[in-house]
Amino acid sequence: INGKNHWAWTWQNNPLTYTVCAASRGFKTIQAVFEKLDQWLLYSINERHKKSKKLQKKLLGKQECILYFLLQSNIAPDNNGSERAIRNIKAKQKISGQFKTLESANEFAILRSVIDTTVKNGNKVLNALHLIATFGTE
Repeated sequence: INGKNHWAWTWQNNPLTYTVCAASRGFKTIQAVFEKLDQWLLYSINERHKKSKKLQKKLLGKQECILYFLLQSNIAPDNNGSERAIRNIKAKQKISGQFKTLESANEFAILRSVIDTTVKNGNKVLNALHLIATFGTE
């Protein structure tokens, strides 16, 4: 990003993908991502978004179980799925050049997370992007 090394991190399982870009290859990135998770769970969601509020309430009640999927045997023992998810980022860099800022790299990572998760769940990508454009991401 702008001439400096950054790494794409991907956490994924069969139905979900979450990707971020970071300057660190180490534990700092993992810690920062999961601190964000705690912040997201406490974020004040507008009451008119009833389904989002309901999901947030359920997740808060099961917070200790959110990462339980890491212990499940149906998760692949390799990172091939994550490598496939990162391939889109690398292709973008080769075609369009590097990202100029970490913020733009993470914005692209958010879009890829949404697109990959939408495809994995058999939903239409344009519908998901329309929902984000209509209601935002926060």
